[in-house]
Amino acid sequence: MDTLLERIAIDPEVCSGKPCIKGTRIWVSLILDLLASGMTEAELLVEYPQLVHEDVLAAIAYGAEASRERDAAVSQATDGRDRRGARLQSAYGRNYMTSKIRSSPSS
Repeated sequence: MDTLLERIAIDPEVCSGKPCIKGTRIWVSLILDLLASGMTEAELLVEYPQLVHEDVLAAIAYGAEASRERDAAVSQATDGRDRRGARLQSAYGRNYMTSKIRSSPSS
C-alpha cells in the first residue's frame, strides 16, 4: 500500500493542500465521491484520461488510511430525528463497526 500512497501529493501550493493525485489537480475526495455515487472505474478513467488504474487504487488506499486515523460518525435518520451512531473503528480485522446510537439533543 505504501507504493500506492506515493501517488498522492499534498502540497499547500496545489489545491490549497488537499490530497491530490500526484501531477494533477484531481482531488482524492473527488475520486472517492464519484465512486461512492456509483460511477464505475471505467467511466472515471474516461472522464479523467490523465488517471490510470493505480491512481484510483491510490485514492481508495488513501481513504482507507484516513479512516484508520479517526472515527467517522455515520448519521442515521430515525423517526424523523437525526441520530448519531455507528462509529467506524479500525482494528485491523476486528470490530470494524460498533453500533452506539444515542438521541440527539431536543430542540
